[in-house]
Amino acid sequence: MKQPILVIGICLLSGLAPTTVRASQLPSVITYSDVYTVGDSLVDPGNVYQLIGIPASPPYYEGRFSNGPVWAELLPERLGLTYNPGHNFAYGGSGAGDYHPTGLPFGARQQVTSLIGSDGEVDPNALYIISTGSNDYTTEMIDIPGTVNNILESVNRLSNAGAKNFLVVGIPDVAELPLSSGYSPPELAALSQLSSAHNTLLQSDLTQVSTDRNLNISFLDLVFVLDQIRQRPQAYGLDNAVDACIDINVANIPDPLPEMCSNPDRYLFWDIAHPSRRGHQLLTEAALVSLGYQDRINTIPESRSVVGLLLSTGLGYLLLRKIKKD
Repeated sequence: MKQPILVIGICLLSGLAPTTVRASQLPSVITYSDVYTVGDSLVDPGNVYQLIGIPASPPYYEGRFSNGPVWAELLPERLGLTYNPGHNFAYGGSGAGDYHPTGLPFGARQQVTSLIGSDGEVDPNALYIISTGSNDYTTEMIDIPGTVNNILESVNRLSNAGAKNFLVVGIPDVAELPLSSGYSPPELAALSQLSSAHNTLLQSDLTQVSTDRNLNISFLDLVFVLDQIRQRPQAYGLDNAVDACIDINVANIPDPLPEMCSNPDRYLFWDIAHPSRRGHQLLTEAALVSLGYQDRINTIPESRSVVGLLLSTGLGYLLLRKIKKD
């Protein structure tokens, strides 16, 4: 377990000790009417591809930043709903505010504006996924409080329009992604500290927002999720949870392509920054547990062992935490 570290004046905790979860600790299940999504490439179902042809498909799957559907597409059906692509406003490359590397208006702020629409009201019984923040740290201007405030702005704007239920996704530990394999130890440490600072501040602020506005907010801790998978890859149906199946950067795909791994579904990562199809299946499982639907972990290989591991290793505790009013 990582120890508390101090970064930019913020006291950080990047992990929690393993905890056994009792049934009484599980969050109450909410029945949702629909699912809406704003965010970046982790949840983009092909929106950027439809506009500017990125990522190239193939090798990517029908415009996804993976070799299969992303977890935000898989989750609605697992919640007993029908996935509606028109309710997913995510654009790969977008930041938590206005940022998008193309300069086009694809940031999360614009996505929320599109979601709310002209009538200014949203479905109060739907689930709203917010998965953004990583791309804000790819620029020279690193502003953790500003990025977190932009995420909170999305929550507040949707809440003002009537939203009550949220699944907010933290950023991964960038130091543990394949793209960071050539970095020095000090550089890796700095990246880990950055991810921890962001997630710690975000969770703290979400707790306050949830209390002030009486919202149901679940937090999906990608740092802990991916760390648990890396520690026990075979238990999650994987052979490799470290390397990319195909060593490419979506923004600069070489021709010819480098050799691809022989079995992508045994890899956690598709490229140097994004999960594989199997990785997205596992994120779907994690999201279900986070929302209290652990009884629906039953549709992919090793799924029963997955939920057992989630609950017995403490990952269940982290995923099942509801940021909610005391």
